[in-house]
Amino acid sequence: AEPAPEGQPTQIPADVKAAIDFKNQGNEQLKKKNLKEAIASYTKGIEACSKPEIRGPILGNRSQAHRRLRDFKNALADANEAVQIFPNYARGHVRKAYVLREMKEWKDCKTAIEDAFSLGLEFKDDDERNMKALLSKSAKFIKQAETAERLALIFSKLKGKWNGAVPEELGGGSQELDFKSETEVILTVPAKQLSARLKLDVTQEPMWLDITIPIPTNTGQTIEHMMPHLFEFNEDFTDLHLMGPPDQGLQPGFPLRRPDSIDKESKSYVLMKRGAAAATPEEKEVEMAVEETKGKGEDARVLKYCQLMSKKLGDAIRETGFKFEEPKAHWPEEDIKRKYTSMLRMSQYIYVLDKHFGQTTCGEVNNLVKGLKVASSPEMREAVDELRKHMIAAGMHKPSEQPAQTAPPATNAPSTENFQDHLFSDKQTEVKESKSSAPKSEPRGMNALTLVLLGAATASAIMGLAYFLFGGSRKSRKENKY
Repeated sequence: AEPAPEGQPTQIPADVKAAIDFKNQGNEQLKKKNLKEAIASYTKGIEACSKPEIRGPILGNRSQAHRRLRDFKNALADANEAVQIFPNYARGHVRKAYVLREMKEWKDCKTAIEDAFSLGLEFKDDDERNMKALLSKSAKFIKQAETAERLALIFSKLKGKWNGAVPEELGGGSQELDFKSETEVILTVPAKQLSARLKLDVTQEPMWLDITIPIPTNTGQTIEHMMPHLFEFNEDFTDLHLMGPPDQGLQPGFPLRRPDSIDKESKSYVLMKRGAAAATPEEKEVEMAVEETKGKGEDARVLKYCQLMSKKLGDAIRETGFKFEEPKAHWPEEDIKRKYTSMLRMSQYIYVLDKHFGQTTCGEVNNLVKGLKVASSPEMREAVDELRKHMIAAGMHKPSEQPAQTAPPATNAPSTENFQDHLFSDKQTEVKESKSSAPKSEPRGMNALTLVLLGAATASAIMGLAYFLFGGSRKSRKENKY
């Protein structure tokens, strides 16, 4: 076009004027939310002119229309072309960042914003403030995504079963962790198996592993008890180094200190090996006893259970005067520890019996001991009487209950609850029926660890559910080839 005479306005080229007119039409349609009509007008404007400084802004506006239609593919294509042909078009960079935000492509969004700021562009209105806010948001989501990706990777290495030895001073035997999901772990330790809540923090070094267990109270409520750990793997992920709380004495429900580091010489350290825990010699004997009763009927299983448990209790009573009872406060610390250990070992054996004989057999034995059923033979009656005598001596049964002389009505279905769940059941009923002052909410168990839980000053030897949290003496670990 010929330059305009001096003093007269510059003549706008026809292609530019047509493009601007289409752009304005598109803007009007966009305001009215007629998005398809706006896109059609913007497309005509883009086709009408080839100048980058004209096409760039129109491409940016069409990108916005596509984005509002949630057509992110075309929205991003228009924004990319806009900033490519006209890099100084600040609003084009904003359009691109907004599309990437909608697509949740946080890394690309962050890069786009950083590229825009690196050009030193002048942003209009609130664009600069919004871009800075989006930059911060992108960084946050990128970190979350990286953490989630790392968590998934770490859990893939953690998932499944791990086993280790329980120190002899805590009852001996094996312990097992079965990581089911990023939020659940199954704990199997002497005398107990339960599901616990799991929380992992893989952003820390060493990584954090928190286990929260529900502890029942005598009011029917539960105390959520969280135990903080540190953990790390060896190079080939076959060893799990676990460092429990350094506190050797704790009160259920109260917070514990997280260890500062993994100290393999500490009593709070334990090494876990990949795979399920191997059966102990004692458990293998029980497995063999169960195998011997196969095909012989339920009475044979009940009789064998009574004989095994009676022998175990009888031997312990004769050798050490064993009894389930809460240690006295004035006892020496070693005596208290010895008492807890002996109760835990006995609880462990009862747990093994319950596990391998099953609920039906355990319920039958319980009913016979409590006098709710009649023994089916003289041999059975003799075995039950012997077991009852030992349970009374061990503080596990009230002598006031007399054996049934006649069979109960046929409508009385046999109990299918674990025999272990009925230890101390009479004492618990007696407490519930007491007319004394209202009960306090104290930790309580429904198994052979009831008295231990009530005594609760040293949970490393108390809970019967998480010995791995505290490990054992260095000597014990060496003996177990740790």
